[in-house]
Amino acid sequence: MTAPVPESVVSALAATPNDRFERLERRLLAREHRVLGQLPLYWCHHLRACGGDLLAAARTFPRYLQYAWISARWADFRGVLSAARSSASKTQGS
Repeated sequence: MTAPVPESVVSALAATPNDRFERLERRLLAREHRVLGQLPLYWCHHLRACGGDLLAAARTFPRYLQYAWISARWADFRGVLSAARSSASKTQGS
């Protein structure tokens, strides 16, 4: 679905100043990180979720990474199980 965006909205968004964090986030996410991988993305998301509180984000980041990693692996595992079940049912149906 597409809808035209009024020019006044586009102008207002363009005139909205970016804060320092948004500029840093954009620079971090625009680059490829061969060593860090997705870590900068996780950090930016977590810092934003902590309301920009650097100390709180630093203190809770390890737990956040554990949760994010386990959630991602669980989603991968469910996908593999689903594919295996689908394959098994096709094989039995033949």
